[in-house]
Amino acid sequence: TFVFYVLGTIGTCGLLIAIGYMGCNQFPAVLCCTFAVGFLGLQTCGALISHLDIASNYAGTIPSFVGPYVVGIITNNNQTIKAWRLIFNISAGIGTVGCLAYCILFDGEEQPWNRIEHENDTIESTNI
Repeated sequence: TFVFYVLGTIGTCGLLIAIGYMGCNQFPAVLCCTFAVGFLGLQTCGALISHLDIASNYAGTIPSFVGPYVVGIITNNNQTIKAWRLIFNISAGIGTVGCLAYCILFDGEEQPWNRIEHENDTIESTNI
């Protein structure tokens, strides 16, 4: 699975960087987006599903609000190709660092910090 994940990351991140240099050429940019999403299919067997195994309670919470926030900061009153190029490069960098971390550190076991401890896990029935 590591081979597919690395190939998917290289393809996706490479195409994200390429999109930033397309300028106003819509057709090549859309083509790169399409192929980048296709390369994400190779990543499905890797970290895209594994984060649910190791920390299902926290999967996806940070990227879901940090990503749009960072894009808003960079593009606020700055809707330029240069600003969007920076966003695509940051995305590719995060993808590459994530791939390296996954390949080096991942072991597939649920992490202890994912478990939520409850003192009273019993539910009493009030049916009469």
